[in-house]
Amino acid sequence: MVGALWTGISGLAGSQTGLDNESNNIANVNTIGYKASRVSFADQMYQDKIGKGVTSFDVEKMYTQGSLKATGVSYDMALSSDGFFQLSNGSDTFYTRAGNFRMGESGNLENVGQNTVQGWAMSPLTEDDVISTDPNATYFTNEFTKTLGNKIIRDSTTVETIIAKSTDYNVTVESDAEVIYTGSGQKSASAKKSDIDLLTVEYQQLLTTHAKANPKPTASASSTQKDYLNFNLDSVAIEAGDQLYVSIDGKTHAVDFDTDEATTIKKLADLLSNKGFKSHYTDGIENNPAGTVKEGSYAFDNAQANPKGGIYLEGIVPGKSHRITEFGWTDSSNDNQATKGEVKSIQAAVKGTGIGGIESVEMALAQAVSGKQQDVYTAEELILSSTNTDNDFSYQINIYDKDSKSNKIVPATALDMSNMTDIDEMVKAINTVANTDGSAVNTELAYYVKAFNINGNLVVKTLDHNNDVEFTGELKGPIPEQQTIKLSGKVDLVEHQSMSIGGTVGDGAVDTTLLATTIPGGTFTTGDTAEKVIDWVITNKATVISDWNLANAALEIDDIIKTAAGTIEIIYKDGEGDVAVIADAAASNGIDAAASSEEQAGAGTFSFLGHTIASITHGNTTSATVEKIVAAKDAIMTTWNGVPANANRQIADIVRLSSDEIKVVYKNTMGDVPNITAAEGYSNAAYGMKFAASEEITKGSLKGLITRNLNYSGREGAGAEFLKITTTINQTASKDSIQLKLDSLGLTDSAFGDFSIDKTGLVIMQQDGVNYAVGQVAVAKFTDNRGLDPVGGNLLKATTRSGNALFNINNDKTSEIVGSNLELSTADLSESLVNLMVFQRAFEANAKSITTADSILTTLIQLKR
Repeated sequence: MVGALWTGISGLAGSQTGLDNESNNIANVNTIGYKASRVSFADQMYQDKIGKGVTSFDVEKMYTQGSLKATGVSYDMALSSDGFFQLSNGSDTFYTRAGNFRMGESGNLENVGQNTVQGWAMSPLTEDDVISTDPNATYFTNEFTKTLGNKIIRDSTTVETIIAKSTDYNVTVESDAEVIYTGSGQKSASAKKSDIDLLTVEYQQLLTTHAKANPKPTASASSTQKDYLNFNLDSVAIEAGDQLYVSIDGKTHAVDFDTDEATTIKKLADLLSNKGFKSHYTDGIENNPAGTVKEGSYAFDNAQANPKGGIYLEGIVPGKSHRITEFGWTDSSNDNQATKGEVKSIQAAVKGTGIGGIESVEMALAQAVSGKQQDVYTAEELILSSTNTDNDFSYQINIYDKDSKSNKIVPATALDMSNMTDIDEMVKAINTVANTDGSAVNTELAYYVKAFNINGNLVVKTLDHNNDVEFTGELKGPIPEQQTIKLSGKVDLVEHQSMSIGGTVGDGAVDTTLLATTIPGGTFTTGDTAEKVIDWVITNKATVISDWNLANAALEIDDIIKTAAGTIEIIYKDGEGDVAVIADAAASNGIDAAASSEEQAGAGTFSFLGHTIASITHGNTTSATVEKIVAAKDAIMTTWNGVPANANRQIADIVRLSSDEIKVVYKNTMGDVPNITAAEGYSNAAYGMKFAASEEITKGSLKGLITRNLNYSGREGAGAEFLKITTTINQTASKDSIQLKLDSLGLTDSAFGDFSIDKTGLVIMQQDGVNYAVGQVAVAKFTDNRGLDPVGGNLLKATTRSGNALFNINNDKTSEIVGSNLELSTADLSESLVNLMVFQRAFEANAKSITTADSILTTLIQLKR
């Protein structure tokens, strides 16, 4: 009887456990990711083959797949098969199927309990991950408006994001100055933008191809096609009507003859530079000689040695070849018969592979966007003396060294360039290196920059390998005194004479005659001064001039002006010759008109700085006069320099600055040179050229700092900034929290983007159309899921039975993650309700067995009594 009681009690306990479990399932029917549990019962020990009741053998989670529900919330994610999200609170690690996540205050991906989601985080950025043409730009700001390339690339153990952007080159791009760069890679603004577009398309295609490749190919660099077009004009003279032409990939580019062969070839080079090529005029096909820097062949040249020359032609896109089908010149005097030129291949286009090919195009794109720095010193800045001993220069640069990652002074002691004869000598000095094979070391200028003579200008550029850095050049040399003189008025070379009128008007009204015109005596009052008579003449000068000119056809007057008290000036017409002195006017009533005196004989010469310039025309403007002065500058300098008083201010050159201004350049001197005294012109401003006192613009110095030409210096590309950032997610690294704020990751100056996740758990933040892979959510697997220990809050902990969590690279062998979805509870409400009734009846039945046994036991006790 006692056994039946204990058996019934075990049944009650088992039924209660079942009721508790089903109640929990019902309570969590709406819990995200909840897995329904069940109770496993087992019979207890037996005695004489009669069992002793039931026990709750195990309460186990049923890890079946729950239904997925689309939520539209980007941070929500669900697992579609076996696996768990890993969470951490900093000290403990948990696992869950509930994917209702969010961005926490710190920017980490976390669940509602503020446990951070674990995965493979983006590696911190290093200097090698950032390539920028602006050393101060290490992350994207709103100034970087142009996306040039963006691709997420998966490799065996890593996920990389490549993002290349630039500032708005449409705003900064400018055409190259033709006066400097004609025939030497000169490009228009539109051509520079077209080059960028061409390279951008190639860059994006290479990124897409590389992202799809599996496995990734070995990296190898691309190279551009380079050719030399030799027109074979050494013994030929082309002339007006002839054309130079070249056919490339089925398109013909041609220019008409202009001035001479060199000018025409330069025009064709400019045309090709604006049609998707790098092109410049050169006078030979020899590589740079031993002892000069290797970088680049067929140097820019001013065509001094061989005015016929040819064209160096290079493609824009590395790895992309072009086909030159024909080139040469046509003879207009011979039915436009064509004579073909000779193509000399310098380098074939080689298509690189993998990341090497991408980086080759990337470098070309960065150069097109920004361009190499180029410092330009024109002949006007250098002012080379014809005496080479006067041309002592030195040169040094401060440049960022990419190897040491610091600024560097090169060379340590400024390069001595003494006794330079011309710009070619200066170019050679800067480019010369110690090694005879042409390789430079990092203590030499040629390791960082290369100098060119471009159309008679000294140009210093960075090289291909460091095109993204900037430098400050310090060119020192003799700076002569320079002054300007401004002209005004017109040249006065006509006859003009002065006439004095004195006395006062006496008694009576007697008429008097002046210059064939009668002055009525009654016009004046006794005692009036001669000034009144002069005023009358000026007021009535139209009549006075007309009367005179009718009587004196060869001595016609152009104007009469009042020049001073008691004096009038008579201006004759141009070309009238020498005018006889006009006789006294008859004295009348005390007024006396004295005989005129000649002031200007009308000769066709002009004096400037003590030198007489012939063939000057009356009425010449300042522009025409400036031209005459500059044309006669050699003679003017000889005259000026020959005066002993000018021994300390010898003139070296006279240069036209504008239509009314000239510059006087002195020979190399120290200290200040006195200003040239203003020239004496005709006394009336309306007649006669005026020369203002000269104004100093540069103080002389033997070792002064020569400033580069700011109008032409800068960068040869579009003048914008290029910035590329490469991010890496290393799936062999330890797992960590996943940071979502882009500014905290050092990628942009704006924190937020649009969150998305792919089926492998890759977390992508999108901002301004750019995708950034910032981490990958890890999915854990266990050998025995039922061994996980529920701890509440939708969290589970690993146990000895479950084993340690297992992870796969790229989550290859785990559950697929479905974004913007959540996994619903697997608790079945109808099943649980049925089970409740079953356990209820079982409880009642077990209770009945207890009461029955108790009743029988009571009966037995009563029988004993």
